[in-house]
Amino acid sequence: MNYTESLQYLLSLEKFGIKLGLEKIFFLLEALDHPEKSFPVVIVAGTNGKGSVSVMLSAILEDRGYRVGTYLSPHLISPEERIRVDGREISPDMLSRGIARIKQASDALISEKGPDSHATFFEILTALALHHFRNEKVDIAVMEAGLGGRFDATNAAPAILSIITNVSLDHQEYLGKKISLIAREKGGIIKPKGAVVSGARSSLVNTILADMCVQKKAQFYSVRDRVRTYINGTGNRVLGDFRTGDLALKRIAPAMEGRHQIENAATAFLSAVVLRGLGFDVPLKAMRSGLERARLSGRLETLRRKPSLIIDGAHNKSAALKVADYIRRLSAEKKYLVFGAMKDKDVGGMIKALFPLCEQVFLVPIASQKKRAMPPEEIRRQGLQYNPRIETFPALKKCFSCLSGLAGEKDAVICTGSIFLAGEIKGFFSAQQGAGHEC
Repeated sequence: MNYTESLQYLLSLEKFGIKLGLEKIFFLLEALDHPEKSFPVVIVAGTNGKGSVSVMLSAILEDRGYRVGTYLSPHLISPEERIRVDGREISPDMLSRGIARIKQASDALISEKGPDSHATFFEILTALALHHFRNEKVDIAVMEAGLGGRFDATNAAPAILSIITNVSLDHQEYLGKKISLIAREKGGIIKPKGAVVSGARSSLVNTILADMCVQKKAQFYSVRDRVRTYINGTGNRVLGDFRTGDLALKRIAPAMEGRHQIENAATAFLSAVVLRGLGFDVPLKAMRSGLERARLSGRLETLRRKPSLIIDGAHNKSAALKVADYIRRLSAEKKYLVFGAMKDKDVGGMIKALFPLCEQVFLVPIASQKKRAMPPEEIRRQGLQYNPRIETFPALKKCFSCLSGLAGEKDAVICTGSIFLAGEIKGFFSAQQGAGHEC
């Protein structure tokens, strides 16, 4: 199986959608002789921020000299982005060989259990990540959960530390329509006698998670209760001071923009402190350097300047509110919004948070998600009450052609609403730059 065939196989799995449960991933891991038992694992779940916390914690451990596997989701352009060892993405050749091996196990599962037992895209990639990490002899793996926690494929790993960044409404069709139900689903990653770090600010969520820890005899650490956090500065590039017990970090400047990254840094900081108690040698120096270099594509990422072009994968109201705070603090003369979203998201909540803040709104289709994406005209109908200056475009090329003649050097263009849109825009501009075109 070559690289092209591997990608075609992975794409063919998308038709199976999301099927929560652990039976298939356990079968795949058993066929691979249980790679998940070869190294300690940290699982990171949460509604928002779990990717940022994952790369921050991985960077801290890497800067101490540990060999670290990192599993992230989703990707922006290619699946290799999801699987990294010491920050380096899995190679196309290693991905192809791993997929060929795991496809054999998946085919055996179908033969034994029937066609309804076909492994999903996420299950195959999770098995691939664990398989690759064992082959690369990692010292520890940090794995971002995809959806929920209890029945997420990453939860097949026997985690020594479970991190829950926060809990808000998203994926209600799978996780439940109340915060309390979603919190219990996220809390499903808590392991008996394990350690748990909660970055949630909600008293209700922390009470639920603490109760679950009592039931499982796990140690519970709340960032809200255990970390004293101070934010210095009024803009988007701020400094954070963190203290827990007699350990303190001062004037930390996260590489990723947005004031909310201070919250994510506090969660990564406490997680590193908890890992110290589990036997990992993580000095404050590594915590500082890791927090200040960790980056993740598609999280308030600036693709170019003059005018600024910024992409973010915010896809729910909670994340949109953080992007809104970022927009308010931008010093740009004019701010333009490029927006697209999925039908099954709280599009109304995102519109209300974002549309009033911008000079003009440009709505585009999400080409890779034609069935799931909300049509631009429908978004326009909902958005006119918040901003009368809304235009729709049939494709990204026409949208950015219009913006190139409109946005000046001191302006900013913010693109958000979906991680799929962020990926398409990043891919579009990468292709344009590769072809030598200016947009």
